[in-house]
This record gives sequence, structure tokens and C-alpha cells, in this order.
Amino acid sequence: MNISVSIISPSRALLLFDRHGIEKCRQSVPRTTCIPCGRNKRTKTLSSATDSPSTSTSWNDYSSWPSEAARRTAFGTTPGEVVNHRVSEIRGSLPSWLHGTYYRNGPGTYENGTDGGMLHLFDGYGMVVKIDMDGRTNEATISNAFVKSKAYTRYKETGVMEWREFGTPKVAGGVLEEIRNVFRTIVGSIGIGQGVTDNASVHVIPRGTEMWAMTETVPGTYRIDPETLETMGRVEYDDSMEGTLTTAHPHVLSDGRLVNILSEPGKGFTVYMCDGNVREKIAYVPHARPLSPAWIHDFPGTDSCIVIPEMPLYFNLSALTLGTNASHLFLDWIPEDGTTLHIVDVASGSVHRVKDVPPCFVFHWANAFTSGDDGQYLNIDATVYDDPDIVKHLLLDSVRAGPDTGRELPPSALRRLVLERLPNGDFSLVRSKDDGAWHRLSNDENRDFGNFTDFPTVNPSKKGKQHRYVWLSAAQRPTNVTNALVKFDTETSHALRWHEPGSLPGEPCFVQNPSSDGEDDGVILSMLIEGDSGASSVLVLDAKSMTELARIPCPIPITSGFHGSFVSHTSL
Repeated sequence: MNISVSIISPSRALLLFDRHGIEKCRQSVPRTTCIPCGRNKRTKTLSSATDSPSTSTSWNDYSSWPSEAARRTAFGTTPGEVVNHRVSEIRGSLPSWLHGTYYRNGPGTYENGTDGGMLHLFDGYGMVVKIDMDGRTNEATISNAFVKSKAYTRYKETGVMEWREFGTPKVAGGVLEEIRNVFRTIVGSIGIGQGVTDNASVHVIPRGTEMWAMTETVPGTYRIDPETLETMGRVEYDDSMEGTLTTAHPHVLSDGRLVNILSEPGKGFTVYMCDGNVREKIAYVPHARPLSPAWIHDFPGTDSCIVIPEMPLYFNLSALTLGTNASHLFLDWIPEDGTTLHIVDVASGSVHRVKDVPPCFVFHWANAFTSGDDGQYLNIDATVYDDPDIVKHLLLDSVRAGPDTGRELPPSALRRLVLERLPNGDFSLVRSKDDGAWHRLSNDENRDFGNFTDFPTVNPSKKGKQHRYVWLSAAQRPTNVTNALVKFDTETSHALRWHEPGSLPGEPCFVQNPSSDGEDDGVILSMLIEGDSGASSVLVLDAKSMTELARIPCPIPITSGFHGSFVSHTSL
């Protein structure tokens, strides 16, 4: 497939823009675009979203909506496992310096033994995809394997779910089984037996000579062989630290140690540091609602502090245990509680709280860094939603829908929180000029992101340090799922967008050119599902210009996934 990528300057688009300018710009831009959007330019081009982020475009053009073929691949089942498939023909050329392996985790199947299958995007059984790339020879090999968690192996052995997944309750075969399920969940929550799923489907990260596949429960961290993708067993910790819930986004310090959070109803948050298989407690933070802990998917941090974002989206233990519905699946949204940020000093364990942040919901935090004299200000970038309706939007019926019945993505934006460190060590929220808690980074979020963005990433060398560029998933509307990739310059508010009509790119993964220290000198890797055929490939973009360099075709259609890591061949 031949893809044309165009660059149109805001000034040229402005010349085309009058009261009929939307249509003129639309006609002037090829269907696959990479468009720079400059500061203070309010033009509309094909890459602009509609004025209303939740309704269909006035152009009545649904080419941006994911195609039926793409949706069928993305939210279906990967047909088997492939071992070291050698790609005979890469479309385009890999950079000669690109030499390493991209690992990506995500659901490999939504089947669960029932006619309807799983209910939510987060529910599928975890599968790791591995792409070895060698730019010197322009060659690649591809493998994939399901994570052999207890949840997955029990399903394969029995044909039924053994534990509840995120949005899919376990269906009981009768009253006695329902009582057994409730009892097992309750005693599992206090550390007796396994009461929660261990389906490691969210992330995969390098740890020493192995990879760890992770989910949001402690039993759901599995050791993966980086060469064969064989599941080598659970990560077992040599300590007595309590807590069943955790995050699949541990913060990695510059010395390689991990910092993560444990949570348990009635026991609060425990912040710990991990070096090897031993966890050491850094701090304890009580829950705002002891029997209903807030759900935390990700958290920001630097080498000196981490932030626990206690947003007012709480576990409803009754809904979770009995399989009933709360306001957002098994979660309760209580916006009157607002958002509390707990800033934890990594060295001392001291905790400072900022309580005047408005209610909000964040899946992913882009980065945190200090600025000013002696690190006076703590800056935190995130892709933020006003409420957690995105959680319900990601039900499979919603993301599988076509443009005739589907509902568009709810809005989100890349924003920044600024906290000032006071002389007594406390922190105070620095409000924006319009008295908002969140500082806008974009002059026009509709134009730059299509009023939606998530999966933010920065150059790994800038993690916990001041960054300039963020790469994100975004929306080319109309669409019901993310369908574009954006590079955003936080200093100039300049955005570049990559979009291919009908296709579904995944999370952007930045890989640095090892011979350069330029912050945006590298490539973006993204698992792509192509709109015209539903075929899967690995998209390789120039991180600086967002133009396409190469595609690595996959031998089988691979379902849409979540998070991944690139490992240089000198790292493992």
C-alpha cells in the first residue's frame, strides 16, 4: 500500500480559510496526513477535529472511523502463536542504528467460554508480541505468546473463567457457586488464597535478564523469557508486605530501582521500592474512604518524589464481589470529594498533601519534573478527563460499533499541574491565568488532538526530568477509538499528527538514536491495524517529523494492545 504523507503549514492553510474554508482545506490535503499546527493559528484542516467533540463531523465524512476490518482484528482473537517468523519484505527502510526488540502486551483474545465473550476492552487474556529489528540488514522477526497466568491456563483447561476480569463478572453456575465466589474474593482480599485475577495483560517491562508482564494485581506479575516468550512463573517477593492491588506502571528511578504502590481495602496505600525481589516500604498513606480505595492506574514521579493521585473514582466492593453495577462498572464516581495529591519524598518517606485539585480522571501521566530555584516547582503533565466516562465507553460493544451506531470518544487533553514547594515543605497548587488547576499546553486542543489524547510518552532519558516533546495517541474525528498519533512541543505548542483513514495505531514508543542526544532524534514504534485489510504491522515513524519510514508486516492479525517497551540488544 502506498501512503502519501503531506506537510501543510498553518500559513498556507490560513490562505485557504474563509467561511467555506473547512471544505477548501479538506480538498487540499491528502487523505493520510502529517500536519504541523503552529502556535496561535486557529485554522482548520483535515486534521482538525469537529467543534463538538462528542458528535459526528458536519462534513458527514466517516473515512476516519476505524474500518470494519480493523475493528474485527482489534477487538477479536489473535489466531494462534507465532515463533520467530522472519519478515521477508519490510515496506520502507529501518534506520541503520535501530537494533533491538520491541515488546508489547495486551489482550490476545476476548473469548471466555460464553456466547458473548468478554465485555470490556481491559478483559482479554494477556499476550506479548515480540519484534526483533535490525536496521543494518533491514530485517525483522516476529513472535507472540499468551502469558500463561493461572487465569488463562484455567480458562484453556476448563473453557470457563475462573476469576472476574475488569468489566466481566464470573458467571456462577448456581447459588452455591455464587456463594463460593463471594467467599473466595473476600478471603483473597486478606491474603488467603487467590481472590483476584492474575491476567497479566497490561504492560511488559525489562527487569534484569528477563521481562515482566504486569497487571493491576500483585499475583498478576509474571516473569517472561525475553528470547522465547515462555512464561517462567510469577514474580515472588521475599517480604511480608501486604496489599493485593497495585499498578502496572511502576516508576523506574534513574538507578534502575522500581517504585510502586500497593493498595488494599482498609489498609491504605503503601509506597515501596523494589530492587530485585525485595520490597522496602517508603511511606504509608491512608485511603480517603478506607473500605472503598480509589482506583489508580498510573502515577507520576521523579527520582526524589512520587505522587499518589487519589481521584474520586472508588472501588465499590459490593459491585466487585457480587458482579453488580456501580456508576462506572464496579467503580463509584463521587466528584464532590475532589482530587487529592499525596507527594511522597522517596528518601525520607514524608508525605505532603494538596487537596484543592478539582475532580478529574487520569489513566496516564506523561511525566513529572522540577523547575525553578532549588526545584521550587513540581510540574506534572497528564492526559486528563473531566470525568471517568471513558471507562464505560471502552466496553466492547462500544468500541466495536460502526459509525452508524457508534458513539464518539469522550474528550480529554494534555494538561499540566504546577505545585510550588513552600518554605515549610508543603506544596501549594499554582493556578493558571484563568484560575484553573490544570494549565493548558495547547493553544487549540481541538485542532491539535481532536479533543482526545492518551498514551503519552516522552524520551526515556527525560523521564523525571524537564522534557520538551510528548508523543501521544489522539483522535481524527469522527471516531470511537483513538486513531492518530501526535508529536507535541510543549514549548511552542506546535503539533504534528500522523493519521491513516480507517486504521488503528497503538501506543507510541519512542526509541532514541544512540548516536545523538537530540530529544526528538529517534523513531516512534506503534503496533498498527491497517484499515483497508485489518492486517497488522509495526509502524516506524521518524520521531522528529512524524513521517513514515517503514512498516513491518505481521504474519497474522494481532489484536489491539496496551503498553510495551523497547530493549536495545545490548541491554539484556
